[in-house]
Amino acid sequence: MKTVLKFSIFLLLLNIGFLKGQQGDTVRLCVYNLQTYGAQENGERNPSIIKVLNAINPDVFVLQGILKDSTQQLLHQIVENLSSTDYSSVLQEFTQPSVEYRESHIYFKASKFRWLESTSFTANRHENLLCRLYHQTTGDTFNIFAIDLHPRSPVEREMQIADITGPLRTQYAYFLKTAIIGAMYFYSPEESAYFRLTARHNNAPWFLELTDPFGKEWQENTSEFSYMYTNSTRSNEVGCDTALGNGLKYRYDYILNRRELLENYIPNSYTVFGNDGLDRRNSSITDPPNQKVSQKIAEALQCASSHLPVYADYVFGKVTSVENLPLSELSLSFYPNPLQESSTISCSLPADGVLKITLHDMLGREVTILHDAFKSAGNYTFPFKNENLPDGMYVLKISAGGRSLTRSVSIVR
Repeated sequence: MKTVLKFSIFLLLLNIGFLKGQQGDTVRLCVYNLQTYGAQENGERNPSIIKVLNAINPDVFVLQGILKDSTQQLLHQIVENLSSTDYSSVLQEFTQPSVEYRESHIYFKASKFRWLESTSFTANRHENLLCRLYHQTTGDTFNIFAIDLHPRSPVEREMQIADITGPLRTQYAYFLKTAIIGAMYFYSPEESAYFRLTARHNNAPWFLELTDPFGKEWQENTSEFSYMYTNSTRSNEVGCDTALGNGLKYRYDYILNRRELLENYIPNSYTVFGNDGLDRRNSSITDPPNQKVSQKIAEALQCASSHLPVYADYVFGKVTSVENLPLSELSLSFYPNPLQESSTISCSLPADGVLKITLHDMLGREVTILHDAFKSAGNYTFPFKNENLPDGMYVLKISAGGRSLTRSVSIVR
């Protein structure tokens, strides 16, 4: 009964969102690892953390490295003193009681999003949080999977990634617009764990196939890739948490996008906040003077954490007309969502071939074939015809020329 009620509420929210009309809205997603943030500090780092978050002004942000002993009051002090006053937190009970475990906490602007659901996964000593947010204006569902690994070795990291990606490839495979963010501590794109997240597997259609905005050609501790590094903000200096650093030379923190989220991602918006591209492998974020942020912000970054925050921007609710769809690649769009008898499905076919459009349930089973015929290269529009399908969530799939695309949709009659 609870599941039915929850799903009914979700469908109602979808209807409300689309009655308002689709509008393009920019959303900033940020992750900030606070490196063993706990109650023993009595909030000394809070003013610096607040200063940094205010400078970024995210719509959704994740705080990581939160020790189990941290009091909610300390975290509330951060959120309540931000310039934007409408942040809400994701409600999630974590499963491990041990103090050594670290958590991720997700916050979002309630004026833009509503929380749908969340669940946690445990990998080694850390809790990892999967959260689903509903955009109140555009009707998009934005899925955020916050992971904080901190493994002792690359082998342990691969084991952690395997534990996490298993559920994402199975019961959560249809959470298409998903960003996987957090401290993953990769030292090289050659690591098998990194490959597991980003490689394309033709024999596994629901494999994650995450996209790294910085690409797959990089390495640690070299001046050529200085602009990518997120750790450490300190050299021989001690931060407000009394932890030392050894210069900015490691890429520990990431935002990786599923392919289906790339249509929303704003190119070149991926930013390591406070990284000015200078070679700081043996120096701090403040010395020599930072060329990207003010000295006060640089000092706040140095005080708050050894990690730099990372953010990326997305646009939700943008509708592309079929006339403007590019012919250089396979494309799929539809309007409105939820699908109704008046809905249309638009696609772009880059080359002559058999075009197949199918609808699947949330278990991956094909429930109907909407189109299956040879078509010349071009842009096409098809009316949606509901063949007595029950209300619910589905996956729309287009296949042509050995490629396929999927989009999550809902049906409301």
